[in-house]
Amino acid sequence: PDLTKTTIPAAGQFDTMAAMRSLHLDTLRAFCGSFAITQQGEHSRWAVLGDTTAGGIFDFFGANRSNFDTLALAPTSAFSYVSFSFDLPGIYKSVRSLAMAGLPQQQASAVQMAEVMISSQIGMPVADVLALVGGKIATIQLDPNATTPSPLIAVSISNPEKVALLFHKFGGNSIVEDSYENGVTLFKTKSLNAALPGSKDPIPPTPYYAVTPHFLLYGTDKQAVRKAAQSDSASGSARGSSLADSSETSALRAALPHDLLGLSISDYTHHDWAAEITKSLGETEKSDTSKLSPEDIQFFDTMKKFSATILGKMMLRRSVSGWWKDADGIHYEGFSQ
Repeated sequence: PDLTKTTIPAAGQFDTMAAMRSLHLDTLRAFCGSFAITQQGEHSRWAVLGDTTAGGIFDFFGANRSNFDTLALAPTSAFSYVSFSFDLPGIYKSVRSLAMAGLPQQQASAVQMAEVMISSQIGMPVADVLALVGGKIATIQLDPNATTPSPLIAVSISNPEKVALLFHKFGGNSIVEDSYENGVTLFKTKSLNAALPGSKDPIPPTPYYAVTPHFLLYGTDKQAVRKAAQSDSASGSARGSSLADSSETSALRAALPHDLLGLSISDYTHHDWAAEITKSLGETEKSDTSKLSPEDIQFFDTMKKFSATILGKMMLRRSVSGWWKDADGIHYEGFSQ
């Protein structure tokens, strides 16, 4: 599709079409994909084809890499791991170009003034602050059966001392306590959605942040954040096995290219499918069957005749997928068993 011919209404004084041209949407050539069910499981592919060397929207994505060091933070007991590369300076450059192209000259000058003020307040150029982020982020779901999912988020950083200083400088009012041990700074902060006095709403979890030699970690499980931080500390214990180390997962990973832009791994065997099925069927018995169609009632009656344990073993067991960038576009491939 030729996205440059798409008409986008102007928003006040903002020249939307000029802003869109700065993203080089004319470099996009096609969107395509496929899905197949084989004897080995599900196999899916998709691609966004275009000239990635032209910049613009493709600058949002980082570089392919062979080593996903955040995998060391995902133990074999974890449920899922998702990591991808991004280019924060590239994203900022593209968004800035979009704003400068669409704004009137007077407002565009205000953007430059704002950058100067921010740099003065931070004590370093905006570009240097963005460079503190290493361009890799990972989300790890440790407990698949938790009532409220509490993922561990890890962002790569290049200078932990400066990151910790900025955290102290701009998060001072929200920091409840902090500590430093073995190269790790741990912060306990106030919840952004604190319950009002006298409210019957559940108390929101407490956020914890940790600055390690290589990552900025976030989570609401203090022990999980601390354990992940210690594994990356200078004197941390030897790293154990990760979610990717099982033979089945390794085989699926080997089917993907060596260097990837992003990697996703899920181990569904850690989820209690039998309990989930039993719970779901039990809830249907308590529900008002008058709201169900005869076909729905027949379906649930049939399901009750099967063993929840057997049905659980028929569910997905694992999935591995990856995406990568080359001169022709962004590609994705995934396998599920």
